[in-house]
Amino acid sequence: MIEQYTINPNTLRLNFDLPSLPQQQLRLKRPKKNFTLPNQTLHPRNTWTYFWSPVIKDIVYGKILSKDNHSPHSLMMIIEHWIPTTMNIFRNQNNEHIPKSRDNTLQRCEGCNLHYPYYIADLRPKCIILQALDKSLDLKIKRKGTLPDNQNALLTRNLQKGSFCQTTKSHHTLRTLAYNDYLRIHQLLSPDITSTININMNDLSAESHQYPSSFLHFYFSLSFELIQYLYRFYNILSNFSFDQVIDIYTDGSCIFDQQQDMTMGLGWHVSRPVTPTPISFSGACKHFPSSTKAEAYAICTALIICPHQTTINIYTDSQYCINTFHNITQCLITPRRQLKIPNHHIWFVIMKIIKDNRLTVNLHKVKAHSDNEHNNKADALAKAGHTSSNLIELNKHHVPTNIHIVWDQHCDNITINHNIHHIAWDIGNRQKFYAWLNYKTNAALKTASFSQIVDWPSTERFFNFNPDNRPTSHKLTKFRAWQRKAINNLIPTMDIMSQRYPKLFQDVLNCWSCNLYPETNTSLWLCSINLEVLRPHIVRYTQDLQQYIR
Repeated sequence: MIEQYTINPNTLRLNFDLPSLPQQQLRLKRPKKNFTLPNQTLHPRNTWTYFWSPVIKDIVYGKILSKDNHSPHSLMMIIEHWIPTTMNIFRNQNNEHIPKSRDNTLQRCEGCNLHYPYYIADLRPKCIILQALDKSLDLKIKRKGTLPDNQNALLTRNLQKGSFCQTTKSHHTLRTLAYNDYLRIHQLLSPDITSTININMNDLSAESHQYPSSFLHFYFSLSFELIQYLYRFYNILSNFSFDQVIDIYTDGSCIFDQQQDMTMGLGWHVSRPVTPTPISFSGACKHFPSSTKAEAYAICTALIICPHQTTINIYTDSQYCINTFHNITQCLITPRRQLKIPNHHIWFVIMKIIKDNRLTVNLHKVKAHSDNEHNNKADALAKAGHTSSNLIELNKHHVPTNIHIVWDQHCDNITINHNIHHIAWDIGNRQKFYAWLNYKTNAALKTASFSQIVDWPSTERFFNFNPDNRPTSHKLTKFRAWQRKAINNLIPTMDIMSQRYPKLFQDVLNCWSCNLYPETNTSLWLCSINLEVLRPHIVRYTQDLQQYIR
């Protein structure tokens, strides 16, 4: 299956477009109306559009020939139908089967069932479509000067004549946007998305008189009390307009206590300007626990309370967050590599807040546990966040990305903001591991595992240990066989041998060393005589380990 449907078994990228496109609430741009008079017809130049057609169940591209407002309730436009070309003229033909990497090259349609037969203004276009202006989206086309050089002389002449054009976004991205816009217009979104959209719209309409547009709280799913709590800080800082520099100390905390529903703590406080009411915050976040995620959440929530066009100095003890912030803001990594950054959704929201409010943000490194008063206060707030009721979660319908993956096996509705290849690999490995634990021979091991008696990371390193320097050998083969037998309780003790060879070992069940108790895989390691043999080796390994640690 991997060889048939993926481009590379290592990256697991699909070689086809998904038949069922993801649903998401997006902010989209429509063609300009710019009518100045009633009953007016406009003929825009080099203006393009696209929309989702339920007739062909696919995206439709077109060049706008004219638009009119003869009917004020339904603005219409006439477009020339263009379709994606089947040949890849701008890239190497070896990449033609990659949906995401393929250039979206368009050519004129020679005629299809979408043609509007009552158009008589111009006979040169072969396929004309009549479409509502409010149900279409604005399409950006690359200029001819920005197109790559092409070695084919015939195709070069066609480009100069305008026989081909290329969109700025890929076909897969535009198809997803058009599909979601069609669902939103016809109210066909899934109940979860529809309810969230209605709630967000009601909240925005109810709070439009209360919260300014620069208070970007809608990027998070927050309670009403928490929104008011943060907005109070926003108002306090807005009154200090004479001081355009804000200093904030942030910190995150993560304690790996092996709980099923573990939370991370985050905290921050403002050290400058000095306000009559101290500005500090302590909260919690969930899912995919890590200290860097808690730190990123702390930075993101701290930026919410910062007024428009201010300079913010954020002091943190996380060098990883500083490096990630520098790489993203300075565009040192490609957008595709940005999606491989852990917690990339949080960093996208951070960049969006900085851009929307025109903030100038500088991150500074503070040495951890250096007895810095402000850093110690942020650390105490982060630790208190583990038990805080202020739960912080990103609003997945306002994340500034086109597509996000949601884990919803048990109605968890958890947005995955890590490298999706690694997440899929980890999920598959854990499913296989759980299936292995369900074997009847592993009943005791399963009980010990659920009781957290087995240290599986150390066990994994033990299985990767090679006592021989060579990659393959008879010694390594025997060692691997013994490892599998030991972990599965299949070492050929007398109880197992009597089951496999009942006639040969019918009356011989006791331990061959002490001859006192029946020999099993459990009693093998508890026999007093065997322990005397094993004790010198255990002592030697313990001494070697102590020497290695020192």
